[in-house]
Amino acid sequence: MSDRLDSRIRELAYRLLYMAPEAPPFPEESMTTLKTPSRGPRRPVLVWAAAMVGALVLVGVPLFLLRTSDSAGPATTVPPASSTTTADTTTTTVPVGVVAFTEFNVYFFSEDVEGPNGDAGLVAVRRTREHTEPVEDPVRAALFDALTSLVIDGPGDSGLYSSIPEGIGAVGVGVENGIVTVDLPAAFESGGGSAMMMSRLAQVVFTATQFPEFDAMQFSIDGQIVDVITSEGIMVDGPQTRTAYLDQLPQIFVDIPAIGAAVGSPVTIGGIANVFEATVSYEVTTASGEVLASGFTNASCGTGCWGDYSVEVPYTLETETPGFVTVFADSAQDGSRINVVSYPVTLEPGEGGEPPAAAPEVVHVEGVVPGETVADADVNVTVTALGIAEATIGGVQAEVVEAEPIDGVPSYSASADLTLVEGVNPIEIVLTGPGGVTTDTIEVTYQPELERQIAYLTQVGSGEIVADYLQFLTGDEAAQAAFEDGVIASVEEGVPNDYYIRNQNDLLRTLPVADDVLVMLLTSADGPIETVEVPMEEWLALFKPDGTPWDSQVDEVPSWDEPPYGYYGASLASTPYWLTLDPDGTVIQIEQQYLP
Repeated sequence: MSDRLDSRIRELAYRLLYMAPEAPPFPEESMTTLKTPSRGPRRPVLVWAAAMVGALVLVGVPLFLLRTSDSAGPATTVPPASSTTTADTTTTTVPVGVVAFTEFNVYFFSEDVEGPNGDAGLVAVRRTREHTEPVEDPVRAALFDALTSLVIDGPGDSGLYSSIPEGIGAVGVGVENGIVTVDLPAAFESGGGSAMMMSRLAQVVFTATQFPEFDAMQFSIDGQIVDVITSEGIMVDGPQTRTAYLDQLPQIFVDIPAIGAAVGSPVTIGGIANVFEATVSYEVTTASGEVLASGFTNASCGTGCWGDYSVEVPYTLETETPGFVTVFADSAQDGSRINVVSYPVTLEPGEGGEPPAAAPEVVHVEGVVPGETVADADVNVTVTALGIAEATIGGVQAEVVEAEPIDGVPSYSASADLTLVEGVNPIEIVLTGPGGVTTDTIEVTYQPELERQIAYLTQVGSGEIVADYLQFLTGDEAAQAAFEDGVIASVEEGVPNDYYIRNQNDLLRTLPVADDVLVMLLTSADGPIETVEVPMEEWLALFKPDGTPWDSQVDEVPSWDEPPYGYYGASLASTPYWLTLDPDGTVIQIEQQYLP
């Protein structure tokens, strides 16, 4: 079959969907009576009629039987006896013969919105489609209409543009296990380069996955599932989700409301963002520039990662009027507006209220520095934040008190005393306020400060040692101490070899020794003096049998040149050792001090 003939058949199938005669009703078919559009965000409506299925079978286009979704919104159905419906003073005029509508988003590119790479960014556009036959499944009908509108209708005269070539033919849609299959004609793969093709794919993926009922989608070309778009070699294997196409979005992407939507108070503004400190500011304005509402909210992630955001914004307006929903971020450098995205909408009348409270925001943390290492296990963590009523810090209920306002906004201080454990301590901060709950985690490492003493050893053993603590002084401090002790005549005289050992206290301390104690000795057995690690048993063997050191003034000291005495004075009573003790006072390291 030629591409031209195939395209004509697809287009014929699409037309037949709206020309087919009325089909017998589905079992247990139910419809909901039309009511004047309610204020607030709207859901997709309508369903694929039995007549559409028959039309598709007749022309041989791939058929996908769709399941009814329990989570779908109500169908919008026009009363058959009248073409107008009046509620209070609002009149809704319905074309004769139309029995229902679908509402959906399609996704195009706007040069007024900058994407992360400096190109145009993807935007959502709200559209409706009229149906002249009853339908059964609202969400799946809206899905079909959305993809058909994207591929066949295109952006029209909206000022936006599409990366999808015009006139490529009709589209087929199927759903199984929450995965949407979109069947496109071969012309979809043609032309544009890899960047254009990624934009093209993004439009289809975002349109196909706009409803929560559908987790992901896959591409089909002329009835065959594909793993690669052959013209550019772009892999599309496996279910495609929006995550793979985030580089097509502006830094603040607005998915609700969409361009052209009619919104009421409170209007829900939501999407995803990747901005500094995850802060998304917003405004609702009339076309003349009157600000009806403004504020900010926080995305679930930011400053290098994408996060969801959603906020309900009330406003007060007496009559329906054109307007804008605008989002933006504040520059960290000068506070100017950046990443601005502005959607034209229709603002329906509404009574506002208090602006929605923003989610709590951490401003400052005191007591610990995230990522630092502390030597004290007991710390006080104080968090200064906006918009909190209560807080827990590290699992401890914190005391919340009012603090100094920050830029005119009331702030609060939450404080808690914590006891850290040795190693890395993740401290979770949970702030609760009128605007919701904010959770953050900081990490602090607790490493107890180890005691280090220099001493003469008077007795050694495998389980304990007896130590006489010393002062080991060098430089001017050594000369001053030696002068004070009468060892030298003047400070200027200095001390031999620039060190002086002072022992003014005869107190002997018996210290426990850890089983895995580290012993570091000096050795000259192989020539130059160096420090080596020695097993505890080998070190103990250097001393007298009773564990006491050798006194070179009294004892006949074994030759150091003979094993095991090749260590540099390790077992002499005059040899000082540096002892490292843990917080419990147990010796965990013994290191010999070099003496010239």
